[in-house]
Amino acid sequence: MRYLLMLIVMLGVFSCGKTAVAPVGLEGSWTWEQSSGGFAGIVIKASENDSRRMVFKPNNGFEYYQNGKLVIQTSYEIENRTSIYSQEKVPQIVFPKDDFMRMSYRFIDGKLDLGDEAYDGFSHSYVRTK
Repeated sequence: MRYLLMLIVMLGVFSCGKTAVAPVGLEGSWTWEQSSGGFAGIVIKASENDSRRMVFKPNNGFEYYQNGKLVIQTSYEIENRTSIYSQEKVPQIVFPKDDFMRMSYRFIDGKLDLGDEAYDGFSHSYVRTK
């Protein structure tokens, strides 16, 4: 069993090729609406007591706020990497110092849809702040 797990991990590491890409459409401020997923398939919605915001700045700066308080300030890059969901290369937000989880992203009806690139991860929905 250990050997099978090691083989799966090694295949995952060697198949995760990456290609740097320019961030298109991410720059700006995004307000969290909801997250869903995890082992139990729960849904968490923004509320008066739980608000979150991501800011993608020029020159690849990133800030994450929770309830109005700055929690993370770091940099990010966009890379085409193999997704655990589709096994295809998709644009992913990568944080060089692992300050935040690597996430695949796409735009659906003007909203930013983020997917944690981790098994039992969450999907997050953000709307652009005006």
